[in-house]
Amino acid sequence: MKHRHDKIAKEDRPVEGQTYDVLLDGRPIFEAEVTDYKGGCWAHLKVNKAFDSEYASLYSPGDEFQTKIAAYKFRPTSDIV
Repeated sequence: MKHRHDKIAKEDRPVEGQTYDVLLDGRPIFEAEVTDYKGGCWAHLKVNKAFDSEYASLYSPGDEFQTKIAAYKFRPTSDIV
């Protein structure tokens, strides 16, 4: 059986070294820097801050982990007004 990969549009892919608000189902959950991303399905993130107390217990500043990028939307922090 062939493995199915979730896809993310090229223009929506994160860029290594950039900082993003990471959104799940349209809701911002944390701000993070992309510390490693070479294309593909996975990126390594370093959390800067969680956006509300609901997520603060899950995502602490400095936490690092790999995540499947197709599950999230990455909004550059510079897009915030």
